[in-house]
Amino acid sequence: VGIFVDKSGNDRYERNYDNNYGWGAFSRGTGSIGLFLDLGGRDSYPLSVTENDTTWVRGSYGVGRDLNFYDEVKSKQEELAESAEMPAEDAPIEDIFAIASEWEVGSAVQRVRKARSIMAERSVEAIPYALEHKLGTKSGLEYRALEALLRSAPQMADQLYPYIHHADSLKAKNALSLLATDADSLLIPEIKQLLQEKKYIGSCLSILGLYHTPEALELLRPWLDHDLERYRYIAARSIAKIDLPEARQCLRQRRNDPSFLVKSIVRSLKEEESLEP
Repeated sequence: VGIFVDKSGNDRYERNYDNNYGWGAFSRGTGSIGLFLDLGGRDSYPLSVTENDTTWVRGSYGVGRDLNFYDEVKSKQEELAESAEMPAEDAPIEDIFAIASEWEVGSAVQRVRKARSIMAERSVEAIPYALEHKLGTKSGLEYRALEALLRSAPQMADQLYPYIHHADSLKAKNALSLLATDADSLLIPEIKQLLQEKKYIGSCLSILGLYHTPEALELLRPWLDHDLERYRYIAARSIAKIDLPEARQCLRQRRNDPSFLVKSIVRSLKEEESLEP
């Protein structure tokens, strides 16, 4: 018997295999029971037979159901965002950034997008403000506003590079993450230097997984032999993302790694290869 229950939230289910989301398989001469239940939110599925707010029966004894079991209760922040007015074109840039960092829900979607559009139009003042006052943020919403500004004003990237070596580690790591969004090749030398200096190792190893290049693989390879399991795991995870034959071969050599996490990545690689035509 396999049971899966999701209580709430807007979920995006990704695994595109038949034996998911309430599936009962017939194996070893007997059936099995698979129960899948999503109790709330607006959800999306990769299979046509599994949809939001529906019920399905699959396999020998498999049942799945997606429904809204709970009444949706909006937070005060969401209610305020939905009832607020559209931003003025000439409002102070700090006010515009604050609106661009609000919850992008309901009627507030247009308000947030309008603020981000204004930031793009006023990028000459928005970029310096964002870098000086918001690059060190711990807020996920403010980070999204920074991402939106970078997308609409790509010239911001040139001003982000100096922050990679900033004394404020949070500003440095946020700058790294923002620049890594488009896998900018100019970032590779900076990452190499940071790794040599033993700075922001976890972040650097994670970012290298975005680059499908031999250079990124060579920077990751030595970390598979590190004494710390955390670094070996992050390096292995990034190498698994690199779509190169050499990357797969590199991972196979770690099949006897003492870390369960690392061996799990190697095992998942074998499963993917068995599914290839």
